[in-house]
Amino acid sequence: MNNLVCPESRTSRWILASAGTLRGVILTRLFWYAVSMGLLSKLFGRNAPASGPAGAPDGVQPPEHAVLLKIVYDAGGEGLPDNATTESLHALQDRLFKAILNASAGELDGDEFGDGTCTIYCYGPNADRLWEAVAPVLETEHFPQGSVAIKRYGPPGAREENVDLARSE
Repeated sequence: MNNLVCPESRTSRWILASAGTLRGVILTRLFWYAVSMGLLSKLFGRNAPASGPAGAPDGVQPPEHAVLLKIVYDAGGEGLPDNATTESLHALQDRLFKAILNASAGELDGDEFGDGTCTIYCYGPNADRLWEAVAPVLETEHFPQGSVAIKRYGPPGAREENVDLARSE
């Protein structure tokens, strides 16, 4: 059973040593699943307030706003971009990540590729502040027709504003 656990992981070795083999494997898998899904940072992250907004009971979080970037790419025949496109989109994400971090506007939570579109997920307490952080980075890029930014003012289903990212040349 021990061969299911990454030997380099101190956490894995600790869990196995302290909790028993089968339980350790299960706990390790749950731990790494939680890390990969960003659950631990959401529960214990540095950006989480100790209490809710002014006048709200403890534990109540402000609404999670979002800026979702839907960037169209040439998918070829397989629905996924070629390596050069993937690398350029990841480089864009690095610049967006730094801009959001420098503005203390929220976080870049990752991406999703498929069906000829890359969706980049940015979250924070204020969609306009997120947009102000990422807009200067986006202005330096040239996006294909159909690429759009969606500013969402709350959880899914809340009011949204679309911004066309493609420029007429």
